[in-house]
Amino acid sequence: MTSTPTSELRVITSAFKSADVDDDTATRVETAALDSGQELRRSAALSTDGQETYLLRLLAYHDGDDLRYAVHHERPEGSELLDSDDRATADAAYEKEAREMQEVGASWDTTDVEDLPTLTYAYTVEAYNGETWRRLGSGTGTLSRHPEWDNDVNEAARTEGADHLFRVEEDNRDAALEKALGERYFDHQPVHTERVRVVVTQDGEEAGSHTWEFEPEEADPNEVERMRKVLRLERERHASRRLS
Repeated sequence: MTSTPTSELRVITSAFKSADVDDDTATRVETAALDSGQELRRSAALSTDGQETYLLRLLAYHDGDDLRYAVHHERPEGSELLDSDDRATADAAYEKEAREMQEVGASWDTTDVEDLPTLTYAYTVEAYNGETWRRLGSGTGTLSRHPEWDNDVNEAARTEGADHLFRVEEDNRDAALEKALGERYFDHQPVHTERVRVVVTQDGEEAGSHTWEFEPEEADPNEVERMRKVLRLERERHASRRLS
């Protein structure tokens, strides 16, 4: 039997307020919504070890023949489960919960509520050799994993880019060495990088960046002399093989 729609929001279970239903109904709804419900929307805030400390979900579930919508909010202080037979009512409750969390300073790592900022970010690392840019790497992260950054996306850019600097500096040394030798030596054909840039985006918009500049390097004369000896020995070995 299908009940008459009411568009009201019911408190099923809550650590903060009294329930609007009896224990049997609460158990039935919890089982149907949380165990078998379809997740329609989600907002999550993560701890520094990547665990979900705050989780807000909108779920569709069946209570007998009735299609209903549940809003489930899990947080360290306790959980709450609300429901309604009206999707718009449940959506409004879900978004109200998400915005209230933001207002008290608990930022979401991910959320589908428009206009709410998130702590997740994407980054791209690029290098400029004086003529063209090339990509060194890209990825995603979340500011909540690094409380020492104090939600500073520019700090995220500096940290993500720093992982690529060793390779750039090594290539710059190799490029300077080849320039001093006046010939190719390394298989990877190093090119001097003038600039490394990291751009961080959040929700598709640029949110921060960091840039490193690299001055031309002078090769160590001792290293140049050592490499010349290596090249000379290699040529002598090749020549002896041809003669034998």
